[in-house]
Amino acid sequence: MSHLVFSQVNYHQIIIPLDNLKGVPYQMEMGTYDLGGFEVDKNGCFYFLGGKQATLAVFKQNVSLFRKRYKEFDSGNLFIYSNKIYTIDILYNFSTKKFKNNLVELNIGDGTTNKIYDHIIASPFNTYKFVDDCLITEEASNVAPAYKSTFTQYSLLNHLKKQIENNYDLPAQFYPKNYADEGVNFLGTWNNYHIYQRFCN
Repeated sequence: MSHLVFSQVNYHQIIIPLDNLKGVPYQMEMGTYDLGGFEVDKNGCFYFLGGKQATLAVFKQNVSLFRKRYKEFDSGNLFIYSNKIYTIDILYNFSTKKFKNNLVELNIGDGTTNKIYDHIIASPFNTYKFVDDCLITEEASNVAPAYKSTFTQYSLLNHLKKQIENNYDLPAQFYPKNYADEGVNFLGTWNNYHIYQRFCN
């Protein structure tokens, strides 16, 4: 049996088995384990959303608190905000011939579905991430010669959306276009400085 191990220097290890019935839910993708979404709350509880049928499994260290399966959406990234769990269901809906693009809100206490916000972004998007209190999506055009990306910010607080300049919602002077072209990542701020990451050959 495979296990997921959390370890830190001078602290004991936390070992949780990869198990779709009692442990961390997963799928096998091309010989590797796909664990789906993962989050940690302020109390140190671990949240996993994975499996062929989306399953939320919650642990305090290696003790299972609860688990819940869902039929109405698929596994995806997890994000905790304001004592709620969010995930996004982007798979293609063959009956409507559109991508779902549904935002799912779950109860953090028992995993019940609070609400599903249907089709929050009209166009299919290539990537997405949760930042602060927002979901940011990127829609990349493959029409030459532009190959331009469009970014949309969707608020988890008031469910309003707007177009933004980049996937970090930074002013152009802090994240010029060439940064994205060169693969520069914005990591955050420290002592009023903007910190970036760039991989060089």
